Amino acid sequence: MLKEIKKQQYDRAIAYLESQYDPVTLLYSQHKNHLMQEIKSVAPDVNILESWLDYMLDCFIHRSPHLNKKERTVEGWQKIFPRYPVDREGFAVSFAIEDSDTYCRMLDDYGVVVVRVFDKQECERSIAAMFEEINNTPAPYRKMNVSPDNPISWEKCNWPSRSKFLLSRPAFHFQAFKNRTSETVYRVFCHIWKEERLRVTIDNWGIMRGTKDLLMKNGVEDRPQWRKNVKPHWDYNPWLFHSEMQKGRQPGYQAIIAFSDQTSQTGCHLTLPGCTQFLELWCRENEIPKDLLTKRRSHRPVANDPVRDYMQEIPIRQGDMIIWSWGQLHGNTMNFASQMRLLQYIRMFPASEVDTSYEEYDRYACRRILRQYQSEYAFDFSRFSLQEKRLLGVEDY
Repeated sequence: MLKEIKKQQYDRAIAYLESQYDPVTLLYSQHKNHLMQEIKSVAPDVNILESWLDYMLDCFIHRSPHLNKKERTVEGWQKIFPRYPVDREGFAVSFAIEDSDTYCRMLDDYGVVVVRVFDKQECERSIAAMFEEINNTPAPYRKMNVSPDNPISWEKCNWPSRSKFLLSRPAFHFQAFKNRTSETVYRVFCHIWKEERLRVTIDNWGIMRGTKDLLMKNGVEDRPQWRKNVKPHWDYNPWLFHSEMQKGRQPGYQAIIAFSDQTSQTGCHLTLPGCTQFLELWCRENEIPKDLLTKRRSHRPVANDPVRDYMQEIPIRQGDMIIWSWGQLHGNTMNFASQMRLLQYIRMFPASEVDTSYEEYDRYACRRILRQYQSEYAFDFSRFSLQEKRLLGVEDY
C-alpha cells in the first residue's frame, strides 16, 4: 500500500514540476528552492533530493523542440567513432590479463575492449556444462536432447524456452558458477573498477543456433527463421548514464565470454566505438522520452539516428571476454553459419560494502537471484573458496 502511495506521489511531483517548468526563471536559485518546497509538499512520503530536481530539469531541456542538433559530414562522424583495431585474421585485438594499463585505456577510449581469459579446455568444459544443464531442464515438448553438433536436435521443441533466447532462467551449473568466480575474470574487473571488493551477477548462457547448410533429416537445409539478433540499444538509460558520470559515479559494465570463435558469419558483438566519449553531446542533441526520465532501463535510438551507420562488428576468438560500458550503444549480428554461437554473460560491480546501489538495482545481482530460486535449487557452495563466496554474496567482505 505504501509503495503505491509513494508511486502516486512521485507521479504528482513530476506532473507539478512539468507544469512549472520555465528554463528562464530556473536560472535563479530562489525559484528552484521554491520548486523543491512545493514538490516535497505534494510528495511528502518520497525522498526527493536536489540532485533529482537537477536531473529532471536537465531531462526537460532534452525534451525541448529546439534541440541544438549539429549536422555532420561522413568524415566528421568517422572521426567521432574510430574503428576498434582488428588483427590480420579479422578478429578484434585482444589483451593479456597482465596488460591492464592498456586494456583499461582502450575501454576508456572505445567504450569496449577484449581480454583473453579462458583457454580451450575451460571453454570445452563450459560447453559441455551448458548442454548438460539445458537437457536437464524440463522441456514439455522435447523429442531428443540438444547437442551442439547435431542440427536436427536444434528444433524449437527440444529447448526449455520457446523465446528467441531458448533458455528460461540463469545458468546454475557448477561450471557456470566457477566461470563467474574465475580468478582471471575477477582480476580483469578489479583493474577496471580499481576495487577488489566486487560482486558477480548470476546471469545466463547465450546461444545462437546455426542457420545455414545444416545437415537435417531430409538433407542439407537452411533455417532462416532461426536468425535472431538484438537490435542496437543501450543497456542503461543514456541520459541517466551521462548524469551519473558527471557526478563521478560509473553506472557499470557488461561482458560476455566466448566459448567458440564468434565471427561475422556466426554472429558477433556489434558496437559503436567511442560512443561513451560522444554520449554527452548525443544526450544534448536528442529528446528524452517522457516515459524514460529517471528510469534505469535500456533504450534504443530511433531508426534514422545517423550514429547507427557507424557501428562495428567485433569478432572475437574462443576464450576471449569482451567488456563494454553501459554507455555503449551495442547489439549483435545474426548467425549465417552452420555452427552455434556459444557464450556466457558475466559482469561484476562494487559490493554493497562499497556502494549499496549496484546490488540494489541489478536484476541479476547474485543475492537477488539466489533468493529468487532458493526454493527450486539447493545451492551448495562448500567447494568454493572464501573469495569465490564473497563474489557470490554468500560471504561478506
